[in-house]
Amino acid sequence: MTRSRFVLPALLLGLLLPGAHAGAQTLTPAGTVITNQAQAEFLSPPTGQPTVVRSNVVQTTVAAVCAVSVTPDGTVAQPGQSAALLPGEAATFVYKIVNAGNATSTFGVSARTEAGGISTPGLKLVRDLNGNGKADTNEPEISSVTLDADRTADVLLLVEAISAGDAFVNLVAGCAGGQSDSNNVSVVRISPPPPSP
Repeated sequence: MTRSRFVLPALLLGLLLPGAHAGAQTLTPAGTVITNQAQAEFLSPPTGQPTVVRSNVVQTTVAAVCAVSVTPDGTVAQPGQSAALLPGEAATFVYKIVNAGNATSTFGVSARTEAGGISTPGLKLVRDLNGNGKADTNEPEISSVTLDADRTADVLLLVEAISAGDAFVNLVAGCAGGQSDSNNVSVVRISPPPPSP
């Protein structure tokens, strides 16, 4: 009777079985070379002796994957952050951008207002270099962020209230020509100025 057994390297099993490394959050780094060789062991029918047969060695290089995540999430129906202002006042919304891919990537970032509001405030994005949640004088206005894999950046969305009415503002980040994260809406409720005495 012929008996066979196939042996796969542990690394390959970890790639094939989704639950093999439960809780792992990072992707295999881009450029990693994975070497694989299958092996079969069986009893030879003519001799009854154990025999081992190996496949050719196969090498696969992991491709770079660009992926970005922004928090906190929010929609026009359920904004993630809110602020109440008077015309001429300003608010700061704090966001965290995560490189969820497996290679260093540059993400375009932009601020925009969403449909559903009646006010159009002034918007700008600043890199919060020291993580204190405030725009300091040495912190630059930005339109992109470059991050190594699994690294984060704190970004501030600065909102200047111009006229009364609600405004839904959003920070959008994305890969060049690829995946983006655009469900990060916050709301600014701008009240009319108080009446003059």
